[in-house]
Amino acid sequence: MTSNHCMQRVLKRTAGHRPTRAILLTLLMLPACARLGVVEEQADSSAIRALLQAYEAAINRRDVEAAIATYLPDADVWVVGYDRIVGLEAIRRNEERAMSAPGFQAWTTSVDAIRYIGPDVAVVESAGTVSMGGDLIAERITWVVSRTVAGWRVAAVRIMAFERSRP
Repeated sequence: MTSNHCMQRVLKRTAGHRPTRAILLTLLMLPACARLGVVEEQADSSAIRALLQAYEAAINRRDVEAAIATYLPDADVWVVGYDRIVGLEAIRRNEERAMSAPGFQAWTTSVDAIRYIGPDVAVVESAGTVSMGGDLIAERITWVVSRTVAGWRVAAVRIMAFERSRP
């Protein structure tokens, strides 16, 4: 049962009761529904972090198909300063190009925040680093992820590379 279903059941059970009793029953049930919502959010946050970890691992293994499997079919990627990349085939070509770029060594990301903008959509803020030919390129990344029957998937990515340094 989800926290939304929990509240729906509370409202059904209190229908027809005197207003005072309905309010009292609702107030008694709210903490249980709220706890259920926290547990759901923790599970979703873990699943979203696992999705981005799977993407990172796929990139670093140079496994294009595993990387593409984290995206929705109509996903898009936009790296500031470049053209927007739309759809799995275009994203696949971009990933192949990036993974085979001269000097590409590794990519990492770490999640800073997850905000839920609906029960099945979240915005994820992360910091990333590309190791390229001895340079480190720092990035700020915004992900929009969506829950599907197969789990959470990437709907959109916005990447801003902002600092290049030598380790």
